Amino acid sequence: MEIQRSGRPPVDTPLLLPGIGPVRVVSNADPSLVGLETATGARLKIGE
Repeated sequence: MEIQRSGRPPVDTPLLLPGIGPVRVVSNADPSLVGLETATGARLKIGE
């Protein structure tokens, strides 16, 4: 497993959320904006 100093998991690391299922972390060029993508392709945006 790759270690990153940002405190975020690597982009391709799946997370298992209760009631939602496996999701993966997605981000773009803006480091303050990150999101989660579910197995069905739905995206949840997290950030300011």
